[in-house]
Amino acid sequence: MREQIIEKALQMFMTGGVLQTSLIDIAKELKITKGAIYHYFKNKEELLTESFNLIVLGMESFIIPMQSDEMSLKDAFAYLQEIMIHQSNDEMTGQYEFLLFCSRKHPELKQNLIEATNKFNEVFKNKIRKEQQAGLIDQNVDLDYVLLKISVFFEGLMYLDQVYAPVNLKVYAPKVFDELLNDLYKGA
Repeated sequence: MREQIIEKALQMFMTGGVLQTSLIDIAKELKITKGAIYHYFKNKEELLTESFNLIVLGMESFIIPMQSDEMSLKDAFAYLQEIMIHQSNDEMTGQYEFLLFCSRKHPELKQNLIEATNKFNEVFKNKIRKEQQAGLIDQNVDLDYVLLKISVFFEGLMYLDQVYAPVNLKVYAPKVFDELLNDLYKGA
């Protein structure tokens, strides 16, 4: 039941907003009492924290396949494209808004997000280093700058698509990622 409460709360926080969603609203959706929620959580803040951590775990879970030595840098880029293209706009918009709200209101939660991002960055650094050792990418590439570009392109395209105007991700995501890869490989 605890996991169901977290999942429902997260869904409601993302669609209705954290401030607008009460424990009573969550209880009604689950057809339980508010007291049942208090059986598992001290308060709304604890439920909010658990909901936030559920998103972070989800982010970390999509990193796991990329950690494989079998997955090349190019394959990792293709994997990111697939995630970007197939993610629901409504779901992603809700996640962005929820993460932004929680990160601003609860700086301690932001650290969990930073740690997940660092894991993602480390995976890409390792893949780029492997390509550098093979002589495919210039040894002098600024890894931090490359990771910033990946993040800006990935997050930027998703944000544009969700917030401003729909972007044809099936068309533009491959172009953006191809450009990033070409920039990396052309200096070698």
